[in-house]
Amino acid sequence: MKTLTRLLTASLLLSTSAFCLYATPTAPAIAFESTQVVATGFHAGRDVVIFGVGRAPGPFFSRMLRYTDTLVADSTGTVRFEVAAGVPTRSVWFAVDAQTRDYAAGSPSPALIRPSLNTPGIRSGVDAGNDALDLDRRLMDILVVRPGAGAWIGSCGRNSMKDLNRGKSGAMQLSAGGMDAAPKSTGRPTTFRPSDLIVAVDSETLEYFIGSPRQL
Repeated sequence: MKTLTRLLTASLLLSTSAFCLYATPTAPAIAFESTQVVATGFHAGRDVVIFGVGRAPGPFFSRMLRYTDTLVADSTGTVRFEVAAGVPTRSVWFAVDAQTRDYAAGSPSPALIRPSLNTPGIRSGVDAGNDALDLDRRLMDILVVRPGAGAWIGSCGRNSMKDLNRGKSGAMQLSAGGMDAAPKSTGRPTTFRPSDLIVAVDSETLEYFIGSPRQL
């Protein structure tokens, strides 16, 4: 009986140790090193989509920057995204669990944490059967994460060829068919869904929205 008790105790301790090793903190977070974006608090072994938008000095005008990758969280629930030229001081970053929509947002400049954009609206079937997103700024970068199905990125400028509403009053409209697959995803969506996680960033001011779109 004592031997059985010892075996059960040892088994329980091993199980508890394994649970602690792979347990996920309650709140994902993003931190920054000189050349790395470090996202923590995710499930070990899960795909995490990294999305960043920034601005940096150029020879004549400031350069607009966008970064996207899909990385696997290590045993501690951490992913590291390398920016060889250095993480831009003026940038905002997002890390999203591709299965659960759990996310973190951060910036090397805390003053840039401004989730102040209006909620994007879904217009169903307006582009040859494709849905479109209403976006109320002049120039925007977009990430769409559909839990368990994929992630897509896009950009749109007011009155550009991608703006379905060009030449007309009102918000610009980006077609789902104008999105591109993020790493590890394939194809292009035809719809936007209220269950999608949308990250919409004003490419000029870096203000952003993150959350579910609304149906118009």
